[in-house]
Amino acid sequence: MPTLTHPHARPEGRGGRSDVAASKKLAHSRPLFDPEIAGRAVKASFGKLNPLTLMKNPVMFVVEVGRH
Repeated sequence: MPTLTHPHARPEGRGGRSDVAASKKLAHSRPLFDPEIAGRAVKASFGKLNPLTLMKNPVMFVVEVGRH
């Protein structure tokens, strides 16, 4: 039975992870809307809408001013 391996995994004996450890790492993924990630993203998005932050980025400042 074939096993799934990471394409860049090193063989076990050369100081790298084994194929089993690499495939286990690939098997553990976070959900799309992980509360921890979503919370940080919402907080960061409101921080980026702060006018003081927008003034530091001239392109975004012009876009925001032009929108109103």
